[in-house]
Amino acid sequence: MAQKNKGVIWRKFKWHLNAAKARGIPFLLTFEDWCGIWFASGHWEERGRRRGQYVMARFMDRGAYERGNVRICPVSENTDEMRNALPPRVRRGHEQYKAQNREYRRRQRADYVRVDPVRAAVAFNRRMVVLYGRRWWAHPGDFDYPG
Repeated sequence: MAQKNKGVIWRKFKWHLNAAKARGIPFLLTFEDWCGIWFASGHWEERGRRRGQYVMARFMDRGAYERGNVRICPVSENTDEMRNALPPRVRRGHEQYKAQNREYRRRQRADYVRVDPVRAAVAFNRRMVVLYGRRWWAHPGDFDYPG
């Protein structure tokens, strides 16, 4: 590995280490182990989090980042593995999930009361007034309340 690239690679290693720590995942790989896994895979130049790129993933997203528990795989494979590990009732796209979501939205719409703001204002004895070229709601007892 060229000396010039070592700094870039070290920063990417530290970023991965700190991201794992922030997520509460133990990171037991040394810099040499981490580099060895990436360079042995042949996908170093295709690293990333977007579709078609490769990530270092843990098996079934369990355990620490350590030798024997990580692999280099496409982002889509890692995402599919995690999605399939979820129970069906929480998995997006599952019929039961869709039905629950539809029912929830229907109840939310039924509970929402649409109120005409002008009618509501009149009901509370507010009146629309023009003051200094702007429209305002005047309340009973205000100096500008018409009446």
